[in-house]
Amino acid sequence: MDANGDGVMTYEEYIAWVDADKFDNICQYALGALFDLADADRDGSLDRAQFTTLRQALGNRADNADAAFDALDGDGDGRVGRAEYLASIRAYVTGEESPWGRPVLTGAARHPLDRVPCRAGRGQQTRSR
Repeated sequence: MDANGDGVMTYEEYIAWVDADKFDNICQYALGALFDLADADRDGSLDRAQFTTLRQALGNRADNADAAFDALDGDGDGRVGRAEYLASIRAYVTGEESPWGRPVLTGAARHPLDRVPCRAGRGQQTRSR
């Protein structure tokens, strides 16, 4: 994962490393655990405030959290479920059609997944660009 061996995994290194198998067997568990921490009421979904807290905890800028939330809230119920959250990130990092690629990537944030928490091996971590 850490292609240049500097002990820090950049977004580019992550995208070069990740594929569907690695996401399914490694990354989804870390992202799911963080989702669960943000899900304060333990109902399996995040409201807009919980979603914004999760994005900020991952080092993403808050100024496009509303666009990201709206892109992921496909049914407009004011909630983003755990499964749809993980599926959208999986689709994005594996090059499939994903809500992350539309309003989330435009405007304020260059990459919504700059700090994808997916550690494999020792001393590797993510950082924002």
